[in-house]
Amino acid sequence: MIQNKHIKKLHRAYRKHVLRDQLIIEMDRWFQDRGDQRLRLSYPLDADSVVFDVGGFMGNFAEDIHNKTSCQVYLFEPSKKFHQKCVERFSKNIKISCFNYGLSSKNADAYLSDDLDGSSVFVGSPGAAERDEKVKIRDFNEVFRELRIERIDLLKINIEGGEYHVLPHLVASNLIHLVDNIQIQFHHFVSGAEKKREDIRLALSQTHKNDWCYRFVWESWSLKNR
Repeated sequence: MIQNKHIKKLHRAYRKHVLRDQLIIEMDRWFQDRGDQRLRLSYPLDADSVVFDVGGFMGNFAEDIHNKTSCQVYLFEPSKKFHQKCVERFSKNIKISCFNYGLSSKNADAYLSDDLDGSSVFVGSPGAAERDEKVKIRDFNEVFRELRIERIDLLKINIEGGEYHVLPHLVASNLIHLVDNIQIQFHHFVSGAEKKREDIRLALSQTHKNDWCYRFVWESWSLKNR
């Protein structure tokens, strides 16, 4: 076990210092800057603010942002297992609502891999593994209208490749104008990720400014002229 840890450490060092792996470099910069503590919860929110937690997993971000600001959180998690954990976790908190579906550009069924916080509908072939879970994906705009809210103060997106579908959808539908802050984790494993990310960043720059960026780790955008 100790030997395996040393091998992994050496392999990581080789990727960083010899291959100059940009993802590892950016991840190290994120941790050195204490991004999870200093950046991810630092938004001008209060008890009247609305937060969309898209890719809620087990509710850590939802709990942290609510505890800090008392905001209203709408948590979207397609996995039945993780959704149920969130329901139980927030059963006594009326300001955190949990929905058992993901958000995207259309209504559809999808197959979700079983990879904990890395679970994705974009890994492998649909239903290829016995452990793949059939889940619901819903049109972002449709859900936004159903909830009857006027705007989103913070949209946090961590959906393992789904960002390349939902963000262009928000831009094309002009719903992006009703989102004050966007916190995104782009994922590199998707085919053509580099160009897709740059295309989305270019589109976002028309309405939002990039406040901070750790490439393919986390980045944050805020609406211009609020």
